Amino acid sequence: MAVNIYLGSNVIKYNASPAGNIAVGGINVCAAYVGAVQVFDNCAVANTNVQLQYTGNYGGNASGVIVENPVNNTLLSGQPGNTGTLILYTPTYPSSGYTCTGGCPDVNPKSIAYSFPSSGTTIINSARSGGLNSNVPNGTVNVTTNFTGATEGVEVTSDVSNSGTTTAAVGSSYSFTITYSVNSGYTGTITDPGGGTSGTYILSGYIPSGTTDLTVNLLSLIHI
Repeated sequence: MAVNIYLGSNVIKYNASPAGNIAVGGINVCAAYVGAVQVFDNCAVANTNVQLQYTGNYGGNASGVIVENPVNNTLLSGQPGNTGTLILYTPTYPSSGYTCTGGCPDVNPKSIAYSFPSSGTTIINSARSGGLNSNVPNGTVNVTTNFTGATEGVEVTSDVSNSGTTTAAVGSSYSFTITYSVNSGYTGTITDPGGGTSGTYILSGYIPSGTTDLTVNLLSLIHI
């Protein structure tokens, strides 16, 4: 004999075959409790996934400031067969300093119906369009290293990421990773401007106008 559970006059559990379900607002619930006692268990099926992937690319030279909502590769998880609708919003970007090119940044469609697959991950897509150009002039930051107490290439070695230079809009952030080490055949320590001796130093800041040359001084105490 079928046994149903009601919320008011609405059936929220239908004792179907082979397994019943409890649904709230159209979403299946796999377990239910009364206090600490489990009164319903239909969680044997593992959750599956739906993943959002945006297609295409934005035009212009300032796509890095465009913010998508939800973000690319957003992952939803739920019981196989359950359905839903993912709502996407118009991407945002700074209100000044930029000009739309080929239309302002957008994604379509903005409403995507989905169903969780029987296994694995289902991909849903929305296409990018438009783009941004920066109206802000570019600046350049060049970074070099200087060792005190040792000769680079002999006792010590360093490397600066981005080949030691970056060019981008004035006011945007920059970050260089400086790695340094004592060469084989020598022992000692190298201390970076932050007081560290780990072999890695991060130099970051904001790009000023024009060209800026920066030097990272490394104090070396080296012996054979």
